[in-house]
Amino acid sequence: PRESRGRSMVVEDEREIAQMVAGVLRRDGHEILLASSGREALARLEIAPVDLILSDLRMPDLDGFSATRQLAADVSTAHIPVIAVTASALGDTRAQAKDAGCIAYVPKPVQVEAVFAALSAHLGVEFVQGDLREHEVLEKLLAILESRPVDLVMSDMATNISGMDAVDQPRAMYLAELALEFARRVLRPGGDLLVKVFQGQGFEAYLHDLRA
Repeated sequence: PRESRGRSMVVEDEREIAQMVAGVLRRDGHEILLASSGREALARLEIAPVDLILSDLRMPDLDGFSATRQLAADVSTAHIPVIAVTASALGDTRAQAKDAGCIAYVPKPVQVEAVFAALSAHLGVEFVQGDLREHEVLEKLLAILESRPVDLVMSDMATNISGMDAVDQPRAMYLAELALEFARRVLRPGGDLLVKVFQGQGFEAYLHDLRA
């Protein structure tokens, strides 16, 4: 289950790291803005406000410490939570980040689990990593919901593509069926399901079942 989390900014001069962190946030429903330096981030924020910032600390032009201090000193941006992304394991660096105004830090090399943990601890977001085909993953999702109905279920599940339609299509339809079964268990009356489905064998039957 996923709802919009608003707009977030990733401030990072290393493209691969920026894209990885942005991908984690997108999967949680965030709209993403990217900036490669503190100065660029400040300029973008003047025209496009955000709800969350994940920022590298060591960058050319204007580093993350200085940029975060400027954000904290401006009444229009002081409310935005900033999570530091740093390669330093030194306590001094973490203390400096906190003093600058960062609410948390994620160490480099960035691990998906670390981003999840920072978001969970400070923004009330809960993540479940796993395969929905596994009973334990389904039970963990249901336990988090605590029988509370949800408004929307979004499924972007997909299989590894083999290139053979006779193999790929049944696998894809099975994942779509899992999403539908899960939605029927947790959606409130009148709730919505958005699911990725490929046209082919089983599609018409699935569509008929979906509308039933």
